[in-house]
Amino acid sequence: MLITFFPARRIHLIVAVVLSLAACLVSAATLTVTTTADSGAGSLRSALAAASSGDSIVFGGAGIGTITLASALPAIATDLTIDGGTFGSVIIDGASTFPIFFVDTGTVTLKNLKLQNGLSRGGDGGAYGGGGGLGAGGCLFVNQSTAIVTIDTVGFDGCRAQGGSGGAGISATLTDGGGGGGALGWYGTSGSDQSAGAGGDGGGPAGGLGGLGGVGAAGGFGSGGGGGAFNPSGGGFAGGPGGFGGGGGSGGDGGAFPGGAAGGLGGWGAGGGGGGARFGGAGGLGGTNGGTGGNGNGAIHGAGGGGGAVGPAVFVYQGALTIVNSGAINSVATAGAGGAGGGSNGTAGTAIATALGAPFGGATGALLGTLPTPVTYTVAYDANGGSGSTPVGGTFNSGTVITLSDGSGLSRAGFTLSGWNTAADGSGTALALSDSFAVLSDGTLYAQWVVVNVDGTCGAADGGATAFAPTAGLCAAGTASAVSGGSAWTWTCAGSGTGATASCTAPHAPLSTSGTGGAVVSGSTWVVDGANSAGPIPVSGHAKSPPSLPPGVSFPAGLFDFTLISGAAGSTATVTITYSTTLPAGTTYWKYGRTTADPTPHWYQFAGAVIAGNTVTLTITDGGDGDDDLAANGVIADPGGPGVPVAAATGIPTLSEWGLLLLSLAMGLIGFAHLRRRI
Repeated sequence: MLITFFPARRIHLIVAVVLSLAACLVSAATLTVTTTADSGAGSLRSALAAASSGDSIVFGGAGIGTITLASALPAIATDLTIDGGTFGSVIIDGASTFPIFFVDTGTVTLKNLKLQNGLSRGGDGGAYGGGGGLGAGGCLFVNQSTAIVTIDTVGFDGCRAQGGSGGAGISATLTDGGGGGGALGWYGTSGSDQSAGAGGDGGGPAGGLGGLGGVGAAGGFGSGGGGGAFNPSGGGFAGGPGGFGGGGGSGGDGGAFPGGAAGGLGGWGAGGGGGGARFGGAGGLGGTNGGTGGNGNGAIHGAGGGGGAVGPAVFVYQGALTIVNSGAINSVATAGAGGAGGGSNGTAGTAIATALGAPFGGATGALLGTLPTPVTYTVAYDANGGSGSTPVGGTFNSGTVITLSDGSGLSRAGFTLSGWNTAADGSGTALALSDSFAVLSDGTLYAQWVVVNVDGTCGAADGGATAFAPTAGLCAAGTASAVSGGSAWTWTCAGSGTGATASCTAPHAPLSTSGTGGAVVSGSTWVVDGANSAGPIPVSGHAKSPPSLPPGVSFPAGLFDFTLISGAAGSTATVTITYSTTLPAGTTYWKYGRTTADPTPHWYQFAGAVIAGNTVTLTITDGGDGDDDLAANGVIADPGGPGVPVAAATGIPTLSEWGLLLLSLAMGLIGFAHLRRRI
């Protein structure tokens, strides 16, 4: 065996650490309700059962909404805060059958809650002659003097209190009394019926036992008194008084001996028990608001009095209540009926419809006659890059559960709508299409788009010769890039997602002679007027060919016709024509039309042309030379082309007479020299 000794200082240290850990273990906790189910993990019922002193219960996620009770909630007997977050977001519903909150003891705060359709019903008196129990506090019952409750922004709607009915009397002797009905702020239990040789037990968690050959026992707090028992040697014994519950009925007749004794008194608000038979035992008095039990009469047993009903929304018995910004509507109190039959009927209890009842405890502040104003929030939708019919949002009470739009009116090329998100970039809360969503703040729901993987595909313009950059039919699928010039028109069709990119080409238009040519326009907002631009044309024979050619000039590349539109009036356009072969040396650009110097159509060399290799760059000002209409009107039109000078025709050279003489002399000298060599 190993025994270890610790020095005293170390023991003190260990004890301090243990105490510190113990303090941590009992620190207050926050319990979150995550379901609107009545019971089970994450339910309000589960949180109440698990709560320790100082804890808080809050609501989140699927726990926000309406919780409908399937049975009474457990009593609260510890310091606790229950906070619904914002008024209207959490509703607790008693289903018109069960009470909602019973605070027995502890410092308790209820905040931002709506409590509705709670019912507190006193228990019925048992046969014969048991008094009915009190009905009080359908949605909130504050019990002992140690219960200190604050309600802050709490609404009570449709809360009810119902007194228990008195037990029936009986026209017979030798009858034991019935137990009184219980009442403790939740659904009161009924007193037991009489049984042979013993009165019925009182209802409630501490109901008085029926007398067995003796007086019925008094009921504990909130419970009915026990019924009196038959006394074979004399009148029946008295029923016990109710402790907040109904009084027990008297014992039965003792044969030739005096009749049964008086019925038990009712507790606060509860009915009294019925009196005994033969010589007419008196009916027990009901507590405040409780009905009085009927008297016995001869061989007849009196009926029990009905229970009262007070404080249908809130009842404060001995505790204290502070009210802040809280109100009640539609509160109903209904008294219990007196029992019938026997010596005399019991009387009905009294109903007080005031929402708040406070017999012994106190309340600071008053309940409003309206519910607190719900917090409202606005929800909007954003297409987030999509087009079509954007869903319409709205303004809702906090906690309202709405069904999100399915987004069927939205579309986006290359994308599929996958859902909604509270952030445009998808970093917020993700929500499915047609999902249920509790509105807890202002916000915008952004459409979330998922890329569809599609390969780019060239369109009808691919492969089609054209003098000007194509603008239509570029891509059958995908996104078109800008069109480039060069020796041919080129562009790409980018696929979406991981789709491939297609490369597309269209040749320049064929010239009227040989080769090809294409023009690119830039400057201001100028574009080609396709309907009125012929591109390459022959020097004659075309509808746009000039009537004649300038003398001494040939056009080996033919002419090039274009019309520009949509430019700013008076602005300058640049047209670059690219040919498939290099232009000859000495080429100049000729245009046919009017000029500022000569308003009649004529051929002229255009000074705004720059020729380099196989390109001609024309700089033309709207309304100036090179624009046939000479008007600054956003339209430029004029045919022209690169011209080459034609070489002048050269005649065969002839000699003058002196030249002929000298030629003859030279020929003679040549012949003489040849002759001498032979001699």
